[in-house]
Amino acid sequence: MAFSSASMAEDSSNISIGLGLDHGGIGGKYAINRDKNKFYGSIGVLSYSSDTGVDIGYGLGWERLIIEDNHSAGLYIGTVASSMKSRTAVTYYGMSANYNYYFLGFNNRSFVLGASIYSGITSEDESRYDKNTDGLYIKVAYQW
Repeated sequence: MAFSSASMAEDSSNISIGLGLDHGGIGGKYAINRDKNKFYGSIGVLSYSSDTGVDIGYGLGWERLIIEDNHSAGLYIGTVASSMKSRTAVTYYGMSANYNYYFLGFNNRSFVLGASIYSGITSEDESRYDKNTDGLYIKVAYQW
């Protein structure tokens, strides 16, 4: 399979930091851009408590440019929520559907605003914790 120089010129990568489900909470994200797609991994601080310490958020995702060069939609799989109860941190794992708006373009240095609708489950003792969770997570980030 041959690659043309035009298609390779569109391939790039980004690093971003921010607050968002696709940033592991408050953290970072590394993305590889391929045409209108962005494939990424993230890690961050999902929650913190003086009793339980830091709960790490992480995951993998995909975004697709949907309108012009600013709007994308995608999917994320990984940690989606954390709950603190009785000096114990409970982590929920699941999926989210995401929307992002890139102020200066999908592949460019840019501020990014977005939102994630998520659903997750935990394997912890359900008599003490809610087994399932869902909700909305707002995103504010900067990518370069």
